[in-house]
Amino acid sequence: MTDVINIQVMNDSSEIIFYNTPELPVKIIRPKLSDYPNKRVICHWHEDIEMLYIISGEMNYEINGKTVRLSEKSVLFVNARQLHYGFSVDGKECEFICVLFHPSLLRVNPGIFKKMAEPITSNEGIEYLLFDGRKNGDDQLIATCMQEISALQECAAPGYEWEVLGNLSRLWSVIFRRCKDIPTEKGNKPLADRHLQREMVSYIFSHFAEPLSLEEIAASGNV
Repeated sequence: MTDVINIQVMNDSSEIIFYNTPELPVKIIRPKLSDYPNKRVICHWHEDIEMLYIISGEMNYEINGKTVRLSEKSVLFVNARQLHYGFSVDGKECEFICVLFHPSLLRVNPGIFKKMAEPITSNEGIEYLLFDGRKNGDDQLIATCMQEISALQECAAPGYEWEVLGNLSRLWSVIFRRCKDIPTEKGNKPLADRHLQREMVSYIFSHFAEPLSLEEIAASGNV
């Protein structure tokens, strides 16, 4: 029987991420929803970018209060610093690949990072992207990259980290093409709303063992 996966989070609901190797800020896992308590992942956020590829089954995924249905061969990109979690569809099982990597890996050189990475990771209007791996073109390419990254980590041949980095570069090129025409979010309302959500999630996490009312949770976010 597989051990239950419990995501470790700080009091501000940010996840404590344990990378596969200390030299490379990438976490690659291939779990099932049944590996988590009640087939549900705790709501959390992190500075890392998160990518999911659905191997089999279905999953609901919530990002900043928006629910997305993920089915077989779907690929989900979740931008850095987004509140998110996954949970089962009507108690059904789902097997998936999850890849987390820190934005610092995109700093191949300052010019490329400033032009092709920072405008995405810092754009509050880009919360997530959904790809359909059953389609040809970029959607299929990004699904292939996710499968190859998982296979590379599983084999862990000497120097496999370089091949992981190569696939992350291919993956990011698809994300860049998909995002390049999305306007930069102006104003700080999305950021402010997200901060309030984090405050309320943090309050729930800190007082989970106590009786909680909706009024108290709302007050923790000053809403």
